Amino acid sequence: MDLSFSTVDLKSLLSGLSDRYAQRPTPRQIEVHVDDVLTSLDCDRVQIENSLEHLIQNADRFSPAGSVIGLTASRLADGSVVLQVDDEGCGISPDQLRRLLNPISDARRRSSETTEFTGLGLALTRLVVEAHGGSLTIQSAVGRGTTATLHLPADLVVSVARAA
Repeated sequence: MDLSFSTVDLKSLLSGLSDRYAQRPTPRQIEVHVDDVLTSLDCDRVQIENSLEHLIQNADRFSPAGSVIGLTASRLADGSVVLQVDDEGCGISPDQLRRLLNPISDARRRSSETTEFTGLGLALTRLVVEAHGGSLTIQSAVGRGTTATLHLPADLVVSVARAA
């Protein structure tokens, strides 16, 4: 995968995604939180933004009216960064999650189904994050919601604000 790296302001990126959803006729609220010490990341803005947008779309699609979608950027003790999207939706079973993260193994079944989405988004998001040297993890409980975490390496952090 070819990536086009640039310096990305995380607050601006996440706020922009939230603002786009605020304009939609959706009854779900998006809460954004970016650690004060985390400011910029060297990444492919388009690919990371598309990946986060896909995760937000999933959260929006599978969450009940009135629920909250969380969008968070945090810096871990080892210097790495996590970007998370969490929801209060229907959740994903372990078997279904395996299929969603490995769509090639399930392509024959899907090709005979008629759906409004391809089911490739999580697998593509995983490829984007791995191309950045990171990983994608999904924690989900049926009936309780899902948290998708993009874990990106410390060497992508461009600047860090001084803690007050």
